[in-house]
Amino acid sequence: MDPLVSIVIPSYNQGAFLEQAVLSVLEQTYAHIELLVIDGASSDESISILKRYSDRITYWVSEPDRGQTDAINKGFHRAQGEYLWWLNSDDELLLDSITSTVQYLKSNPDVDLVYGDLIWMDEAGSFLQNYHYAPFDFPANIKNWVDISQAGALARHEALRSIGYLDESLHYLMDRDLWIRLALNGSQIRYLPQPLARFRVYAQSKTQAGSPQAAVERYETTRTALQHPYFEGHPAAQRSAWARTHAASARVYMKCGEYGLSLREVLRTFRSSPAAFFSSDVLTALFWSLPGLLLGRNRITRLRQVIRAARFHRGKDTDLEDAEGVQ
Repeated sequence: MDPLVSIVIPSYNQGAFLEQAVLSVLEQTYAHIELLVIDGASSDESISILKRYSDRITYWVSEPDRGQTDAINKGFHRAQGEYLWWLNSDDELLLDSITSTVQYLKSNPDVDLVYGDLIWMDEAGSFLQNYHYAPFDFPANIKNWVDISQAGALARHEALRSIGYLDESLHYLMDRDLWIRLALNGSQIRYLPQPLARFRVYAQSKTQAGSPQAAVERYETTRTALQHPYFEGHPAAQRSAWARTHAASARVYMKCGEYGLSLREVLRTFRSSPAAFFSSDVLTALFWSLPGLLLGRNRITRLRQVIRAARFHRGKDTDLEDAEGVQ
């Protein structure tokens, strides 16, 4: 029998997308899958959806939790599969994703985590664009703030267990922290050059909504990553990593209307690496934060909401800001 694969879906009031996420797992060409859905006591149609598929879902529960990371870890601790990962409830696996990733891990026993490309879709599920990654390179990923998406990946259960699963103090960058800690623990991470998942991009998503906490977690994950031996002898690489951290944080604070903090991060970017000052993150932060200080948060927030809603409506806004794995 093929190895058991455990897929965890965390969800909270995602009834508009949950059924498609569930079906994308249940309809995989790979047969030996257990699906665990951990719902945070949703008040929408999520429960009726889970009851509809209860005979095909290995385990599901709907109860209050401490957020998405806690929900995923609940599923991880209950999972029995040799291979393990999670799928956000607004994303979808492509039909052969599990078959492809299991075959890769079976053929490459030294690899602990494999990830692939994405297809971006909008809120309605319509195609936006293909997103291609590059082969994994830890120092380059950290220096340039390149992430791995949680969608369309698969890991060996033992590798995740050995690092204690997700860090529940993190709520935005727990996926980034996970692959960083895997790499620091000696795990091999590899890229499979084919699309594995459909990744939803829409204005109300957790990624797009933003939070000052996401900026704080950027600092935490960078500090963790810089423990890698490579950075001990490369101070320029350390400065580059901090510059990209400051730049990304500037944009996060701008999105939250914290314009003073955003401009502080812009200045820190320049001090770390003048070249990074001209990155899209910094220029976007400057574009909105300077007038934001003059005109006030409410006016700028309303203007940004109108512009972004129009861009999403036209299928033009594929600008993901933080750690869902796309930069």
